[in-house]
Parts: sequence; structure tokens; C-alpha cells
Amino acid sequence: MRRFALILVMNAVVLAAMYWVAINYIWTEQEHSFTRTTLPAVLIIIEALLLGLALYFYIRNQEVQIWVSPSEFHYSDPVWGDFGFTVSVNDIVALRQIRSATNNSDKHLLQLKSGETKQIMYQNYSVDRQKLFDALKKANPSIVVPSGPWEYEVTRPQWAKKIREKAGLSD
Repeated sequence: MRRFALILVMNAVVLAAMYWVAINYIWTEQEHSFTRTTLPAVLIIIEALLLGLALYFYIRNQEVQIWVSPSEFHYSDPVWGDFGFTVSVNDIVALRQIRSATNNSDKHLLQLKSGETKQIMYQNYSVDRQKLFDALKKANPSIVVPSGPWEYEVTRPQWAKKIREKAGLSD
């Protein structure tokens, strides 16, 4: 969580620097009064929120827990409260890494035999993906994992598939 804290502090610094550059080099005195009166108050609130969250994450300093035993897969994410689960490795069909072609967002899904999917959010943590994939394959060789840690399936919405099909492009 200290990584999140550092990112929030950097965002606060960049926001303050952007405002300073704007008032000193971009905005003129004739600009609307919003830039000189209301905007600073809004920025102070945003800065306080960013720095408050950074302090909270720095002090809390909990980390995501992912472990694989010969019989179980466990995932726990402290950022989202008590979000976590433990499943039998024999119930896991696949670990899928999916990237949306429209907005480049990533999803990491654990598919279970029951048809249920569970999202795991390890992209923001320093998780060794290859070790995770290897541990899953060792616990249950029938689990399908991505061919590499940075290999993603690309998904497109149905409307985009139709347009690409009409244009003669592959999905």
C-alpha cells in the first residue's frame, strides 16, 4: 500500500505544479475570477483528499495476499475491505487475463467449474505472475493459464465486432 501512497503524493505534487504554472504563465489577470477565487479552494480540497489518502495507505501498509497450496487458492485484497476468497484448486478451470480493446482496461478472472468467475486484482501489486501461473499449474496441471505474464486476450464489444467484420478485419 505504500506504493499507492507514493503515487497519491506524486499526483498531489503534479496538481500543485500544474496550478502554479497555469496562474504564473497561462492565465492573465483578465481571466475569469473563477481561476483566482473558486479554483484555489477546490484545489485545496483535492490536495487534502490526496494527501489524506496517501497518509492512510502509508500507515495501513497492508498487502494483497495470494497463495497457492496443493489443495487451495487464496486471494485477499485489503484495499477493498474484507474482499477475498479461497477455492479448491480442483475447482479452477482457468486464469484469464483480458484486455478491453475499447478502453485498454485489464481484468484478471479465475474461472471455476461451476461457471462462476472471480476477479483478482493483482495488476496494481508487485505480484510475480509467472510464479503464480507456475504454482497453479503445479497444484492442478489441468488449469489453463496465459502463455506468459503479459499475455492478454483482447475483447471487443459486439458492435465493434460487427463493424470489423464488415470492414474485412479479423477479430
